[in-house]
Amino acid sequence: MAADVADQTLSERRWQDEIGGSLQERAYARAGTRAVLDTQHRRLAERLATAPGMRLLDVGCGVGHLLAGWRRRRGPRARFNTTGSICR
Repeated sequence: MAADVADQTLSERRWQDEIGGSLQERAYARAGTRAVLDTQHRRLAERLATAPGMRLLDVGCGVGHLLAGWRRRRGPRARFNTTGSICR
């Protein structure tokens, strides 16, 4: 059973590395999709109201567009720590 789960996890990770990220990038490259996601990211940032010194963890962050937008809004001194996939 555990080996089946490990095989499935590896298979999912391989798919994300080889295909999933490029699908996210292709969708984000479309102006309409980018506008919707940027609006959602802005609303999320407003509701969380982060302040200097706070830490932010984006689990399941995909290719990182949410944190990239956050960095643009917070300015060049904003610092975010990211980590690899939690399924590794």
